[in-house]
Amino acid sequence: MEMTTPVFTRKEEVRGETMDMTTPVITKKSADENKWKMSFVMPSKYGPDLPQAKDPSVTIKEVPSKIVAVAAFPGLVTDDDISQRESRLRKSLQKDTQYQLKEDSVVEIAQA
Repeated sequence: MEMTTPVFTRKEEVRGETMDMTTPVITKKSADENKWKMSFVMPSKYGPDLPQAKDPSVTIKEVPSKIVAVAAFPGLVTDDDISQRESRLRKSLQKDTQYQLKEDSVVEIAQA
């Protein structure tokens, strides 16, 4: 995926605004396609005034806050690694008395 820079704060601006790279970067496989999508968690300081990306294929979407379960590990992973780690995490969460795992929960790979 090609990175898109700069971002514009107004459509008529010619120069873009530079932004630091954010973490985590969330990678998720599209349900209806055999493609991966990347999401960038943007700093809350921008709020509704988040600059628009130069590339029209980049969209901005506000998502509600949520509680997530995380399994941290170093390095790159394969699809098999992801399946194994997901299985272990789900088994661990089934034993958790404080939180209940939703049946339709999905796996997202977040790189920090």
